[in-house]
Amino acid sequence: MKRKRVRSGGRNARGSDALVETERAGERIGDTIVDRLQWLVRFQREDAARLSDAKARELGWEIIAFVQPLGRMPAFHLLASFPLPGTPPSRAEIQNFQRELIHGLGLLFRKQKSWTLAGSIEFIEVDRAPDELVDLETHGPPVTLKGWHPSGTHRVSGGNKIDVRFHMRWPHIFWAAVASTLSVGAWWLRLCGRCGTLFVGTKRQEFCRSACSQAVRTGRYRAGKRKALSPRTERSGKPGH
Repeated sequence: MKRKRVRSGGRNARGSDALVETERAGERIGDTIVDRLQWLVRFQREDAARLSDAKARELGWEIIAFVQPLGRMPAFHLLASFPLPGTPPSRAEIQNFQRELIHGLGLLFRKQKSWTLAGSIEFIEVDRAPDELVDLETHGPPVTLKGWHPSGTHRVSGGNKIDVRFHMRWPHIFWAAVASTLSVGAWWLRLCGRCGTLFVGTKRQEFCRSACSQAVRTGRYRAGKRKALSPRTERSGKPGH
């Protein structure tokens, strides 16, 4: 899919280093809601203290790219675009993001509690599209006769669309994007049935990896085998092994 160029702060930022880095970071994250959820899971597990400077810088740009849809899904329709930061978050800032994300996901998925994030909205922009004549019964264009204008009749109204955009500053807008992502695709997030690891499962997956799945199958097989042998050991009077 061809990616769209974005405007930063109302100005075309084509060719700027920040835009190029953000687009590259967006490609690393992926195109879908599942990709975004998988990125969140990977991000909270990353050991930022051990990353090289180059890898930490890439991860910082990914944090910024997570907010900028760049033509991908999900587009956070209520969030206005914001001026791209000129530099990625520092290593210390990345670790702060991680701590809050780990805390929040733990509350939601392990403790079944609400996650309250500090955030503020700078202002709310409400735009109204130009009037359009619509038929109130069919919601389509009204049928008109030549030389007759339908305005003023009870079947016709000035149809329009209202767009709302919440303008937020960094880093609050990152958390708004995280909350939007979770609200859209949280059912794909689940805890592993063996080790309790949070993972993204797009099918009827119960386990985070094949090793956990195999361990559970082996345990069930051995338990079934012991159960099958127990009547025979009881009849023979010998203790089971």
